[in-house]
Amino acid sequence: MARVKISLLFFVCFLAAGVVRTENLETSLETLTHTYGEFAFIVTNPQTGTPLFIYNKDFILQRSLCPGSLLKPFALVASSRSYSLKPETQIECKGKTSGEISCWLHEGHGKINLIQALAYSCNYYFYFYLKDRLNKTDFNTVLQEFGLPPFNGIDNMSPQEFYQAAIGLNSRYTVTPLEMVYAYNALFNGGVVRNRLGEQTGRVFITDDLREVLFQGLRECVLYGTGKKVYKEFGNIDLIIKTGTGASVRNGVEIWYQKVRWIIILSPGVDPSFSMLVVMEKKETEDIHKLTIELLRLLKTM
Repeated sequence: MARVKISLLFFVCFLAAGVVRTENLETSLETLTHTYGEFAFIVTNPQTGTPLFIYNKDFILQRSLCPGSLLKPFALVASSRSYSLKPETQIECKGKTSGEISCWLHEGHGKINLIQALAYSCNYYFYFYLKDRLNKTDFNTVLQEFGLPPFNGIDNMSPQEFYQAAIGLNSRYTVTPLEMVYAYNALFNGGVVRNRLGEQTGRVFITDDLREVLFQGLRECVLYGTGKKVYKEFGNIDLIIKTGTGASVRNGVEIWYQKVRWIIILSPGVDPSFSMLVVMEKKETEDIHKLTIELLRLLKTM
């Protein structure tokens, strides 16, 4: 098998480009597959659009999956088109309720602001923050600006269904992992949308205030939020993380006991030159954080 050059710009001890024997990497990844089941991941350079490595290519390029909370930042961008950003707004997350929305954290997150809500990926906060601040046209426009597919059938949704869908609680909207990693690249590379050939396909305007909120939210996701397991393993790393969980869908039926799990890492946090998306579709007991840590350890040795 041919030798492939992989330039992986990551934390301090992971900066040099190297020539990697693909067969060695593939063997290690197959071992991880035996442990964790089927998964896929892609590494790119957000500045150039260059894909540096893809594992399970058909999964990355072709499988269309529910993105879960990965949608939240794009809903926030869309709401900012019509309403001023209010990061200081505090909402008390009440956890699992019988009301309009329930949070994934049964006991609730308590009173939090927008940056904390991003870090915790709080469904309750985002639902009420976006309620009456987000419209369907802006949301669909922003999705397409970032190279994501439009949300078909969105006009037929009730307001409650729409707000839930916009924060990732709907199985009718699906994306490929490739589309999602390039959309996140554009969130943090200055708004430049590229394809995997490195061609610029669009440009998205994001205000400095909004970019700072997204950065702080995903940085705090690393420190104490849904990405903290990675931080605890590696310590002081200049990175940002977003996680997501969506329902699997079989023959048009949601299967929440078998979830689609996502994690996106960008580094450094400002003007990132490294992004990695990991995705798996497994039962609830599977831990994507453990898999991601294993992958980072593996890449450091290459």
